[in-house]
Amino acid sequence: MTGSPSAEAALVLRRLTYGATPVLQAEVATLGVAAFIEQQLMPDALDDGELDGLLSGFATLGATNKANVDKNLDELRHALALRALVSRRQLFEVMVDVWNNHFTVALEEDGRWRHLKISDEAEVARAHALGSFADLLTASAHSPAMLVYLDNYKSNAKSRSGINENYGRELLELHTLGIIDGQQVYTEEDVQGVGLVLSGWSVDTDDKVDTFRFRADYHHTGPVSILGGAWSTPGRADDAGYQDGVDLIAFLARHPSTARHLAYKLVRHFVADEPPPALVAAAAEVYLANDTAIVPVLRHIFASAEFAASTGMKVRKPFEHLLAVLRTLGSTVEAAADSNGAGSVRSLLSAAGHTPYAWPNPDGYPDTADAWVSSYGLLQRWNAAGRLAGNSINGIRSDLATLLPAPLPATAGELVDALAGRLLDNPLAEAERAAALVVLGKAAGDTTTGLDPANGLRSLVGVLLSSPSFQLR
Repeated sequence: MTGSPSAEAALVLRRLTYGATPVLQAEVATLGVAAFIEQQLMPDALDDGELDGLLSGFATLGATNKANVDKNLDELRHALALRALVSRRQLFEVMVDVWNNHFTVALEEDGRWRHLKISDEAEVARAHALGSFADLLTASAHSPAMLVYLDNYKSNAKSRSGINENYGRELLELHTLGIIDGQQVYTEEDVQGVGLVLSGWSVDTDDKVDTFRFRADYHHTGPVSILGGAWSTPGRADDAGYQDGVDLIAFLARHPSTARHLAYKLVRHFVADEPPPALVAAAAEVYLANDTAIVPVLRHIFASAEFAASTGMKVRKPFEHLLAVLRTLGSTVEAAADSNGAGSVRSLLSAAGHTPYAWPNPDGYPDTADAWVSSYGLLQRWNAAGRLAGNSINGIRSDLATLLPAPLPATAGELVDALAGRLLDNPLAEAERAAALVVLGKAAGDTTTGLDPANGLRSLVGVLLSSPSFQLR
């Protein structure tokens, strides 16, 4: 990367984490930007004891039990927020979100299969967030949640209704080969072929759990050719037909179009809404050269000139914005999934249109600014920031006094500048600085003697966290 150390650190903390904290800022200053990135790319070495303690009472994470589904999903959603809030493995949590959206399984509020998402996240996104995409794709293809969500569990090549193409289509369009700028390499015949190969990939159910099952009695046993013969099978009967699906998934994971599609999405997430083509091409080459390993691709992106020059090119999604506010304020959130704090987090995200696991389509929540920057959306952000700064949300508490520099700056203008540097990583524009002083009720040269953190600061902090700069990732 190029640029000043402070600018590099600010960009890395915005893109690789859910928001800067004093502890993280000190860590980056001590380690250096490059070493911090490497640390985040190898998260298993990071002690996450604080998070483990908060989640110790969450008995259902990763479970497949059908009982108490609503309670279990509340735990899943609140655990996601707590992990983003306190985990030291910040990039890992960011990548879990990336893959949860890439392999979207929407929770149908009235569906009898909602419990499947609990084990899906544990066995797919969390198990392989920084591993190999081939393993990640294989795990998703075996996930009962995915097979039910996209109807493959009932795809029966030997029934009158025939195969179901929903999963096959999304496997090609969203999970692997992709469509970028209207370009695609597969045809409708290829979608049908994938459906035939994966017929019989189903779910075994009983009263308590649901697991993957290959049903040979549903499986197409004839020959199939895909992508003009780039992959084909003469067809295999009985349980041997299962291996055809395994082989096809491995082939798709390593296809050059999959490399391009994934590189495009990762560059779009970490660099810019309009991904630089040269970086996409280079990242795709790294992906193929490393047999679908995710870490080398991320390392290449983070070391690129395009990443270093991308400050201001990404906007935080509502979940990212809320967590950035909480982390910046040093807020504590009640840990229990049935607590006021958990309910408040869910309400804030619902109001902003970003409830986890609730996007209704298989393409995942949008990752570009145009989907989130609107008058209504900004109003929800401002409202949340102001209420959190004012400690007026049940179950969430912040101590604004901890944000004050020590010693306290002598004048109101110096205080505004110090808080802007602490909260925003960059100085305010003159017009924004003037507006902040109006909110504080002081002129730039007024003394800070007698300033009441509980009253004088909360409006100022709320305004700073509502500034255009804070909306940026």
